[in-house]
Amino acid sequence: MSVTANTVTTLETASEFVEVDSGDAVNVLDDVGNVVSEEERDHGVGSDHRNHSNRRKLVVAVTSRLKHTSTETTTERSVAKTLSLMPLDILFEVFSLLTLNDLLHVSLASKKIYETLSVNWAKVIWNRALESQELPKCPSDLTGFRWACLLLENECENCGSEQCRYVDFFLRRRVCLQCKMSNLLVKSEVEECFPDYDELILRLVTCTPIFKSDYYDKDKPKQYYWKPDIERTIDAYGHKKRLAELGDGTVLHEFLEQKLIRALDIHSDAARFETLVRNDNIRRNLLFDWYRKYCEGSVPPPLWERYPHISELITKDPFKAFMNPTYDFLPPSGNEVVSLLSQIPAVVSDLWNELEAELIWKLAKHENADHALPLAPLDLATSVFRCYGSCRASMDSYVIGFDECMSHNCGTYVLRESAQVHVYDSMKDSPRRYVIHPGGIAVASSLVICAGLDPETTLASDMDEKDLRFACTSCPTNTYFGYSWRTAVSHWLKEHEEHIATGALGHTWRLLSPAETDVLKQNEAKDSKWGEPEWQCSHCNFAVRGGNTSGGTGMPRGNVIKHVWRDHGITFPTIPDDLFFFERMVTPFRNLDKLVYIEV
Repeated sequence: MSVTANTVTTLETASEFVEVDSGDAVNVLDDVGNVVSEEERDHGVGSDHRNHSNRRKLVVAVTSRLKHTSTETTTERSVAKTLSLMPLDILFEVFSLLTLNDLLHVSLASKKIYETLSVNWAKVIWNRALESQELPKCPSDLTGFRWACLLLENECENCGSEQCRYVDFFLRRRVCLQCKMSNLLVKSEVEECFPDYDELILRLVTCTPIFKSDYYDKDKPKQYYWKPDIERTIDAYGHKKRLAELGDGTVLHEFLEQKLIRALDIHSDAARFETLVRNDNIRRNLLFDWYRKYCEGSVPPPLWERYPHISELITKDPFKAFMNPTYDFLPPSGNEVVSLLSQIPAVVSDLWNELEAELIWKLAKHENADHALPLAPLDLATSVFRCYGSCRASMDSYVIGFDECMSHNCGTYVLRESAQVHVYDSMKDSPRRYVIHPGGIAVASSLVICAGLDPETTLASDMDEKDLRFACTSCPTNTYFGYSWRTAVSHWLKEHEEHIATGALGHTWRLLSPAETDVLKQNEAKDSKWGEPEWQCSHCNFAVRGGNTSGGTGMPRGNVIKHVWRDHGITFPTIPDDLFFFERMVTPFRNLDKLVYIEV
């Protein structure tokens, strides 16, 4: 059973969780996911009242990626309501079948479900999901929801910026470098900011020994305190101290004991978690290096783009077993490495078979039940998907056909970047997440018809072979821009998607004449995109082996042409038979204003 992020689709729904009703009082969630009363909040517990206007509510920050969805469907509301009305034993049995990601999403389905999964005895469910993915159990002082957010979310908890990959387990926070620079203080800086503070305060808050500047200045102090923690603790300590002066001495004693124990537990756990992260990075980088060398030496260069990202590879044995996190790591022997790499072809084949089956299932679900799919539905020119991976905000997130689905690596490409990503990135969804795009299917069909072909039988390769160019008649007549059939799909979905619902696609395109097509292709060939050092030899791995220093994956086109002529004896090399421009996904032209089909 799988529950996805679609269970919750609006910020309005998520905002229910910011405030929790508790009788007559209104409570809020503090920074560690615990319920804090209004009285405690007034005295600074669980809130940063000095910077109240900039503070982001925990659950809203977690669900900010849902902001693009406008409404929640009736079906989704009924699912959430049905779940909340189930008996607890059945509900917990259902929850025990979910992955950590799904459990995180379903906890946002309704207020009742969130409250159910936030109680202490619900940690059994969270820990079961954590163990199934070989992640550390939830600490005693955090809710399962808060711990899952800390491990899996990628937003800075302080400013909300995305792609914050690293967790500081000593601070129990995921914060970006800029926020660390602004909020981390050494002891001398604490004395300057809070001249009248009690030195006992520093024993009640956690500190981190990890800061980027330490790599450059070995003599710099190694204990950094989070400024908002100090502010909150000073306020809370003052409040408890005043209560003690009024005669309630147990309140202050319990507060100090709780804070001291929590600080010690965090430091003890953080040391283990940091070891886990370090060992995981060692394994990941070793595997990444072996995988890259295998591709360079054993895979024909034109097929490189079809090989999956390392995060997909480690979801399958034996690579999954190799990545099994343990606190002691011993490098494998040479024979073990050879045995591991010999299984790459089978694993890659399994991944592609799974992707193909998933996409065919989505196509079948999209079509009418009585309508049989063609023999090779993913090869049709009308098989249009949208990727909801890291490229979802780009016009290039639309992919057509199975070949493009395989080569569309919107995550990090296997030969392109470092494998040093966060230890828990592999526990998230695959970088590629495809969804059928009905509007894209309609646009592709109109292009096929404009080309004089049948959309029911025309393959994507047929349209590629024709290499036609089209003009969009919905754009102003004085623009004179032209498009290949693939870029035309992206153009329409980006610029004219609001017209799809009207069905006004019959006269959307004009097929350019041969003369206009030649002019447009000449302008495309002059685009500065082709000057990037991303060219590869189709016969060997010369461009990677040659030690590119220009910042790209390959080498400049001229260098590769000389190599093909000199080392392969081909006097007149052609594209793509002898050299090709490597793209982990199709990137747009740089000089869009010059892609016209008339002489200028």
